[in-house]
Amino acid sequence: YVVAENVTPGKVSIMERDGRRVAYFVRQGEDNVPTEVGIRQVIGKDVNVYDKLYLQLDIKLLFQSLSGAGYLSSEYPLRVELTYTDVYGKQLTWGHGFY
Repeated sequence: YVVAENVTPGKVSIMERDGRRVAYFVRQGEDNVPTEVGIRQVIGKDVNVYDKLYLQLDIKLLFQSLSGAGYLSSEYPLRVELTYTDVYGKQLTWGHGFY
């Protein structure tokens, strides 16, 4: 990624809410200036013995300025990406956007 000049950076705070750890994202940038803020967790587990994997998220979106996924259909207010290595050793990324 690139840190752009004159653009307000986003922030992530990890906090406790209702007995759960939550990530609170804030991105209050300028209009029509695409920016990203995120967190990353490395799992590092071999899951070849499993037939299925489940990813569960509880999401509360408080505000978004674009309708739907934005002009490019890829500008979601929240996007989850999972990077993994397949059985052939190829690194792939799966992603899903939420609005």
